[in-house]
Amino acid sequence: MSTDKRPVNLNLFTMKFPVMAIASILHRIAGFIIFFLIPICLYLLQHSLSSIIGFSEVQSWFQCVYFKIIMLGFLTALLYYLLASIRHFMMDFGFAESLKGGRISAWVTFALTVIGVVLMGYWLW
Repeated sequence: MSTDKRPVNLNLFTMKFPVMAIASILHRIAGFIIFFLIPICLYLLQHSLSSIIGFSEVQSWFQCVYFKIIMLGFLTALLYYLLASIRHFMMDFGFAESLKGGRISAWVTFALTVIGVVLMGYWLW
C-alpha cells in the first residue's frame, strides 16, 4: 500500500485558491459574460438608432432597476476584463512575474475594479 497522502477526490469548494488563481478564474468568467451580453448591447444600439421611437423605448428601458443591474453587471465584467487583460499584458513583458508581484497586481486589479464599479453605479443611478 502506498504511503502517499495526496487526496483522492478534490473538492474545489473546500480548497483555498491563491489570489492569482481567483483573478484568472474571474477573468475567464468576465469574458464569458461579455460574450453573451455584447449581442444584447448591439441590439439595443441598433434599436436606438433605428428611429426616434426606438430611441425613446431604449431610453425608457434604462429607467428600469433590473435593466440597470444587468447593465452594471455587464460594465463590471467589461471593466474587470479590461484591467485583467492589462495585467496579463504587463506580465507578458516581464512585469509582476514573481509570486509577490502577481499577488500585488491581482489585488490592484480587484481594487481598481471596485472603484470603477462604484463610479459606474453612481453614473447609472
